[in-house]
Amino acid sequence: MSSFLFAQAESTVPDEIRCDDQIFDINFYPRMMGNDSNVVAVGLINGAVDLWKCNANENTLLLKSNHHSASCRGVLFNESGEILYTISSDKSIQGIDSTGRVTIVYSDAHNDPINKIINLSDNLIATGDDGGVVKLWDIRVGGSEVKNWDWHDDFVSGLCFNSDQNTLLSIGGDAILCAYDLRINSKRYNERTHKTNLASRSDDQEAELSCISLSKGGKKVLCGSQDGVILIFSWGKWGDCSDRFPGHPETVDCLLPVDDSTVLSGSSDGLIRVLSIHPNKVLGVLGDHDGFPVEALAGSVDGRLLASIAHDERARFWDTALFADDVAEAEREREEGGEEQDDKEDGGDRGDVEVEIGHNSGSESHSSQIEEDDHEDDEENDEEDDEEDEGDDDEVDMHESDESDSEPSRGGGGARKRLPT
Repeated sequence: MSSFLFAQAESTVPDEIRCDDQIFDINFYPRMMGNDSNVVAVGLINGAVDLWKCNANENTLLLKSNHHSASCRGVLFNESGEILYTISSDKSIQGIDSTGRVTIVYSDAHNDPINKIINLSDNLIATGDDGGVVKLWDIRVGGSEVKNWDWHDDFVSGLCFNSDQNTLLSIGGDAILCAYDLRINSKRYNERTHKTNLASRSDDQEAELSCISLSKGGKKVLCGSQDGVILIFSWGKWGDCSDRFPGHPETVDCLLPVDDSTVLSGSSDGLIRVLSIHPNKVLGVLGDHDGFPVEALAGSVDGRLLASIAHDERARFWDTALFADDVAEAEREREEGGEEQDDKEDGGDRGDVEVEIGHNSGSESHSSQIEEDDHEDDEENDEEDDEEDEGDDDEVDMHESDESDSEPSRGGGGARKRLPT
């Protein structure tokens, strides 16, 4: 999980970037350029991809690429920084190398416009589209997906990956959270037992889920919602959220973890807030986009700089030292709470009971929690599973060896509502 360093020196925040059209997404290059410069990529609604070098003195446009035929909805550097992935409503996944040359082209990678992308490792990515499909890709094997899931009834609004659990999470406009255990082979699906590569599917949360992030060292999953409430799930208990964190007057559009107990949120009211998780508390406001919805947040590799975008042509930067005191005070409160708060988190929430009934009275739960030691299968179904598994790889290796060293993953995250293509 990414962690911010709080610089106390004089601020060296760059001026805002002004692009020639509305910005859809922003991402930092995973290495500093010298001692004081960052490189950021932005994807625009007109399909262009811009690469900027930013420091306190000036912002310089390094590259402009127009390789997409429709809006560029996402930009993402791989962990080594050698490839900049871009996704688009033209349904393609493409990759740009350090020279600006397009080296990866997966045309028609999805049947619907692609909305989200996330790194799982330096060679593995996952994408989600407007039709609710999630796909896993290994760039070493070309343009064929490794796995795919079609469990959402509406667009995929967020993706998140827990490397310790080897589990991919997705949320969508259907108000559902899905968890995919990558260690379970996709051919093991069984109608009667619900055995599948899908680990779990939550109940309907009754409000569109807009963004997702890990917290508490992966023990908690935070989901921003359209009604301004952050839903908190306990890991592995996916039937229903274990806690609710109100406090946003409008949609929570994006989340960015600061540390294991602190996150930043961007909301449709234009504010960037600093939040404490357990105890749930709004610590303060870091920035304001003049009433425009904050659509995405990104943190620099050294943790000293935050970038944010809204419904306009500008990317703004913020000094993380501005909220260092708020985070320190929240940490002191957590230490004073000590064991009492830990006990409440681990044993006193709704998530500790497996939910069988949905939010609507009398509705059947969609939760289909999978346990590998399930002994309820009859002999006939066991034999069928054995035949289907024969010759298949049972696990996607998330720790593949590579000649080049790669930095640890900074986690995944935030999502936003779709804009017109």
